[in-house]
Amino acid sequence: MRKEPVSSTAGEQLRRSSPRVLLTGGGHGFGKACAEQVASSGASVFITGRDGQALAETVDVIRGSGGTADFMVADLADSSAVAEAVDKATRLFGGIDVLVNNGATTGPIGPLWSVDDQAWWHTMEVNLRGAWSFTSKVVSGMVDQGSGRVINVVSRAGQYRWPYASAYSVSKAALISLTANLAGELRGTGVTAIAFDPGILDAGMTKAHFQRGHTDNPWENRIHDWFRAAQDTGGFTEVDAAVRALEAVTSGAADHLSGKYVTTESLGAGLIPAAR
Repeated sequence: MRKEPVSSTAGEQLRRSSPRVLLTGGGHGFGKACAEQVASSGASVFITGRDGQALAETVDVIRGSGGTADFMVADLADSSAVAEAVDKATRLFGGIDVLVNNGATTGPIGPLWSVDDQAWWHTMEVNLRGAWSFTSKVVSGMVDQGSGRVINVVSRAGQYRWPYASAYSVSKAALISLTANLAGELRGTGVTAIAFDPGILDAGMTKAHFQRGHTDNPWENRIHDWFRAAQDTGGFTEVDAAVRALEAVTSGAADHLSGKYVTTESLGAGLIPAAR
């Protein structure tokens, strides 16, 4: 994780601070907050997502604060766009030290047998194959340099269950398993893999449920009411705490737990000493 000047897409020379981070889903919610926080600590950040305007706004905020950032619009289900994004980030920064697979979609809501099959499998394409695509294109460079971190943002829905959101739940369960298998294959290379669960946040998909309110879909309403009850009983995690926890993991706070499922709460409780 060297420190050296690199050229931005505009051609100017920028001094890159370690680490070099590629983060998917960086235009909104938790991903946007994480990109800004990690950049504020000195990292060079490259973000992807589908909303070009939101990505540009995130990058403008980072650059306006003196940080180094760039972006590319890339659909996680588009393997050619993923390859182009990895190539652009690698050329810009000279390599990638940390990959944060954060981008995801909720998928169809309703009983498994009632939802559209194409929508169900599209959720797998985005949440699982998207993470696989970025990882498979990034990790060889990490192995070559002898260091790196792959952080897969997961959910308790993958650790336990989430009825009526089976596509999302199963995709996150598969991502937790992918993390464990990847860590086993990376043992001894200097590269680690962590499944990071930020907790239930009043951001992103959850916030969208609140903003939408009740609909004519009774299954969406059940999930909305479950979220509201969880919030009322203290089941939510503060966004700032989750962002700080993710930043700690990018810095190596969970390297000794490669392959494991790590939560914001475990970091906050001091079970995982922060790397400094």
